[in-house]
Amino acid sequence: RSNSFTGAFFTNTNATLTIEGTGESKITFDGNKENVDAKNRVIEISEGGSLTLINTIIKNNRNSGGKNGGAIAAPANSTVELNNVEISCNECIGAYSGGGIYSSGTLTIKNNSTISENKSESHGGGIFCKGTLTITNSTISGNNSDKYGGGIYCTGDLTITNSIISENNSGYSGGGLFINSTNVKLSDNVKILNNKATGGGGGRNICNR
Repeated sequence: RSNSFTGAFFTNTNATLTIEGTGESKITFDGNKENVDAKNRVIEISEGGSLTLINTIIKNNRNSGGKNGGAIAAPANSTVELNNVEISCNECIGAYSGGGIYSSGTLTIKNNSTISENKSESHGGGIFCKGTLTITNSTISGNNSDKYGGGIYCTGDLTITNSIISENNSGYSGGGLFINSTNVKLSDNVKILNNKATGGGGGRNICNR
């Protein structure tokens, strides 16, 4: 049985969705963006919803439908957890943010997850977060934004532990990280390497409110 899928998931209000690959076999959602006219991201969480992805790949999606989030979009009061997950080569087109993920709720990324090669024509090439973002033992690399935050754009609470932020690019500031928050914690071997920004702050740009 194939573990590769196309299409999208939309959760009901307060619903819980868990997607888990088993063993070495990861579940893959491939948007095939080069061959189809995709207009939506793969997963959209509703108000109060919860999403858990384990051993999963989401790649090659292009959201040109006038909304945020190239692969995943989650509103306030939602919870998203990525455990050994790859979010790669997704795009958010137009004046919308979060090439890989757009989250206004609680987002946890852990256990060798990677957010890579995603693109936003606005802010947050890899991740746009205005809720709570926790990253542990994971990598954010090779993402691009036309404006701020090539790897991550965060206006909420941010904690990064034992992770790598590398090779991300932004058109304005914050090639690796653009942070507009007073609650930021980077600890235990966080590496911010080889990020670039046209307007300055290639590694990180922090604006404390």
